[in-house]
Amino acid sequence: RRIAQEQALPTSINRSSRDICFAQEGYRALFAGSSVPPGDIVDVEGRKIGEHNGIFNYTIGQKKGLGTARQMSGGGEPLYVLRIEPKENRIVVAPLNLLYKKEIQVEKINYVGFEPPDKPLLVQTRIRYRQPDESATLIPVSEDGAIVIFDRPVFAPTAGQFAVFFCGRLLLGGGVIKG
Repeated sequence: RRIAQEQALPTSINRSSRDICFAQEGYRALFAGSSVPPGDIVDVEGRKIGEHNGIFNYTIGQKKGLGTARQMSGGGEPLYVLRIEPKENRIVVAPLNLLYKKEIQVEKINYVGFEPPDKPLLVQTRIRYRQPDESATLIPVSEDGAIVIFDRPVFAPTAGQFAVFFCGRLLLGGGVIKG
């Protein structure tokens, strides 16, 4: 951003992160006025514990806005979105501890400036924009696929989002988290 400001580039004043870039009002505005059906909120056992007002309103790891889910869990520990099941039009919620994963699969990896590794690499991995890098082992399983085993479990890795790999400040590459 500093370099962009020094060069008087218009991007220097843009926010770093936005919802869908082509929907300046956010992605929910894209669905305004559409007939997105409500559906069930279920626990990990598949028991209905509430209703949602359209799956597009929820993200993996979300705690706020689940409405009756916490109340129906006995008012005990908070529940978080574990999984979104579009075909079933349902949201699966779970206690916080079930959202942590020690291992993920990554596909469509693009390695920057070098050939895909043929042996495990110790890397720093980031799976969310504002989450800190996490120490992990990248184990190649194909030319563009790998298993990532974290030193400690990470919060809510989400299918379809990116995992990015670093060695110090050097970007090694990144790919799509597989579901």
